[in-house]
Amino acid sequence: FPSHDTEGARSILYLLDMELEGKKVRKIGITSKKIEDRLVGIATSVFSKHRYFPYIYPKRFRKVDNALVKEQKILEYMKEYKWASEKEFGGHTEMLDVELDVLVDVYEKVAKGEELLDVGDKCEECGKIKKFEVDGELKCGHKH
Repeated sequence: FPSHDTEGARSILYLLDMELEGKKVRKIGITSKKIEDRLVGIATSVFSKHRYFPYIYPKRFRKVDNALVKEQKILEYMKEYKWASEKEFGGHTEMLDVELDVLVDVYEKVAKGEELLDVGDKCEECGKIKKFEVDGELKCGHKH
């Protein structure tokens, strides 16, 4: 079931905090439906594959122009944090393993049309690029 229109015009861009397979993960997506309806759709889809309802908390959601473009910008920017579920469900391709507050900051910047940092040193701990400002320092998405 498609959750968004193909033009990606003025739709809801959302950020979900979720727990799946015993892990805290995040989901970025867009929908032209009410956010409540989208959450029910995701929970039902997860249940049909995993046989349990996941923890889902809508951390951010708002109508934005060019929603599809903004969703894709976030997913491309965060691609090294992509997380794959053991079982596919509706929306499973937009999952990320990243600290929630780091992703909230990226979401807010993209939603407002602000620029994102794209350069940084590699994290010594996990090898990911340090491109997120946390407490005045550049950190990776795991806040190392």
